[in-house]
This record gives sequence, C-alpha cells and structure tokens, in this order.
Amino acid sequence: MKDDNDRLLEGTLPQDPFADAQPLAPGTPEAIPSEDPAWDDPLPIGPVAKAPVFPVETLPPG
Repeated sequence: MKDDNDRLLEGTLPQDPFADAQPLAPGTPEAIPSEDPAWDDPLPIGPVAKAPVFPVETLPPG
C-alpha cells in the first residue's frame, strides 16, 4: 500500500487533503461536543531549574 510520501513523489497526491478521504463507517460515533466540558485548571509552570553556567572558555576561538 502506498503512503502519502510515495504519492507525492509520483505526483498523484491531491492538493486538497480531504479529496480522497473515506467516509465514516455506518455506526461509527461522531465527535459530539459535550454540554459541560469539565476541564481541570492548567498546572502552573514552575521556576526554571538552576543549571550550572556553561564553560564558554573551553570552546575554541572563532
């Protein structure tokens, strides 16, 4: 089976990414937005770890 990379090299990959999309099979549940999306609050980003200073004097001149 050829993938999109093969089809691109052959020049047969359509410009429209949905041009050859397959329809959903009968009975496949579709994504239905929830009436009450209960998202948790995002976790806070903590402070950046204190990394040691990079020894730039060890680099070659240039």
